[in-house]
Amino acid sequence: MTNNGKFIGAAVLVAVATVATWAAAGATYYANVSVDLAARNARGTFLTARKSANNEEAIQCNVKGFSSGSTAVECWAKDPQGEYLSCTSSNEAFVKALGAVVSYGYLYYTVDAAGNCTSIIVSSGSRHLP
Repeated sequence: MTNNGKFIGAAVLVAVATVATWAAAGATYYANVSVDLAARNARGTFLTARKSANNEEAIQCNVKGFSSGSTAVECWAKDPQGEYLSCTSSNEAFVKALGAVVSYGYLYYTVDAAGNCTSIIVSSGSRHLP
């Protein structure tokens, strides 16, 4: 191999190593599903729940549309200890917020004493990627 060939091979190796480092760089945020019954809130990342070793942990929201034109949301979460919290709402703002849900996102919601959703926060970004 000529010196030119060795130089090109070394340059390719450095380029591949650099790209691999970039691909793995950056902050990552994993949040187990957490249900706080006293504070009436639940939170967690979908990816962490999906990859959990236990068969309890889950978090999700459903958006429902009806032929009448009305919509509704239903959220529920179950943490690793088996604590469960759900809520429902027909608030259009929540329907819109849930439009931002991605499979690797973060979800936080609060519930009143009657089981109505009082806030829904959806977060998606590079920190939540697998």
